[in-house]
Amino acid sequence: MPKICCVLVLLLLLTNKLGAQLHPREGDSLNYRLVAFIVPSGGERKMARSYDAGARYTLQVATGTYDNDSAFNAHIDLTRESKENVIMAKVAQFGTAYTWRVAYKPKNGAVQPGPLRHFTTRRPIETIGGSTRLRVTRSAKKYADAYVMLDHNKSLYDMNGELLWFLPDIKGVTDRASLRDLKISPRNTITFLVDMMAYEINWDGDILWKAPDNGKVSGEKREYYHHEFSMRSNWHYMVMGNQTLLCKLPTPENKYELPTICKNQSKPDSASKLYRKLQFGTLIEYGPKGDVLWSWKSAEHYGDKRLKDYLKLAGISEYALHDNAFYFDERNKDIYISCKNFSAILKIKYPQGTITAIYGSKFVPGSEAVADTLFCAQHSIMKGADGSLYLFNNNNCNFGEAPKIIKLQEPARKGEGATKIWEYTCPLEGANMEKVKSASITTGGSVYELPDGSIFTSLCSPYASVFIVSPEKEILWSAIPELLSKAEGRWVLLPQYRASIITDPRKIEYVARNTNLLRFE
Repeated sequence: MPKICCVLVLLLLLTNKLGAQLHPREGDSLNYRLVAFIVPSGGERKMARSYDAGARYTLQVATGTYDNDSAFNAHIDLTRESKENVIMAKVAQFGTAYTWRVAYKPKNGAVQPGPLRHFTTRRPIETIGGSTRLRVTRSAKKYADAYVMLDHNKSLYDMNGELLWFLPDIKGVTDRASLRDLKISPRNTITFLVDMMAYEINWDGDILWKAPDNGKVSGEKREYYHHEFSMRSNWHYMVMGNQTLLCKLPTPENKYELPTICKNQSKPDSASKLYRKLQFGTLIEYGPKGDVLWSWKSAEHYGDKRLKDYLKLAGISEYALHDNAFYFDERNKDIYISCKNFSAILKIKYPQGTITAIYGSKFVPGSEAVADTLFCAQHSIMKGADGSLYLFNNNNCNFGEAPKIIKLQEPARKGEGATKIWEYTCPLEGANMEKVKSASITTGGSVYELPDGSIFTSLCSPYASVFIVSPEKEILWSAIPELLSKAEGRWVLLPQYRASIITDPRKIEYVARNTNLLRFE
């Protein structure tokens, strides 16, 4: 009996290994047109890995479903030659059936045609009340072979606005609130936030990892994940969260003092109107099994003198820092956290968790004014190759003015402020001007530095454009995400929360290839 069990286990492992060497699998329904066609190394007649330096693989794809060679050969419309057994190719369209095979020719020997296999591409899922698109308004002068990923479109496009991948329907996940922070991870997977939950998936949409959301950091039932979810280079997960604490507010006579955080969960004086639940930010690092490896809580630093001097205390609604972005400089072990409500950036030493610097607006003691010298209600932060900081400045303090991208240089000496060394006023292409006129607050927005120092930007809502601007402030590419509204019967703007860009085309190939391997981890 034990021998039989061992044989069954070996057969199962072999089946998985061979299955991982074939993609697409027979009858697969794909949510993408960029396909990694994979056959066993050494040809399909030799179901074992071998390497022949002189071997050649020929991929053939026909639109339609065919079961005999003559019909298939008459409809081949895609052919690719390769030295490798993995061949990336783009099929023509979504909502279509395809037949494919790969012929293997060893260095010395005859061509070995593979069997005919079949798959289909799905029709894109309608999102937020209608179908979506990315309308290019200025063709790419650089990065023409890059890809753009849009979170509210739930899709990946090339720089011509051609749809190549969309997030498939994942029951209990994609049918909930709006998606946020959709991007490619260092592990060559895809991560995103939805409904205060964090997920990692593969190219096919299989869930690989889900944040535990068990309240171990917040002390509550949930962690309330929000705004940004990123993977470190070591494949650890980092995500922003929240915790709610009961606090005693300053009295009118001492309105410039900080609230007092209470450790208990009930009001010491139930009749008092000074007690209120306030929201504080957390940042959590998880391991692959969902174990908490490190965490940081803004509440533990709220009364620190360095932070207190930067707080705007005049408005009760702004007691919350409202953390909305972070960037981990792994080389220098510094974490930068964006606090929108106070227009401040906190610099935190990792893993100590100490605040080593604060950049941004400074509270003026004894006054309700705030010295806004750098930015206002910023969103998104990253560090450039030259060590400078990039921010997306919503610019909410200056009503009627457009959002801006700014570049900051950190001070050489501790205790000094950051210096603005570059600024760009974003064009309002793709703006719903009626909403803009009445909008006093904008939300979202993101910036990414590209290899040549240009900046990829996604504008905040109610704007909807994405673009690349050079250091010389020339627009190198621009496009507008749109929604075909069922209610209005026309294309309307679809503002994004965040957008990301993939400048190396090989990255997408790695993601597509990884899907088949990760399925059998």
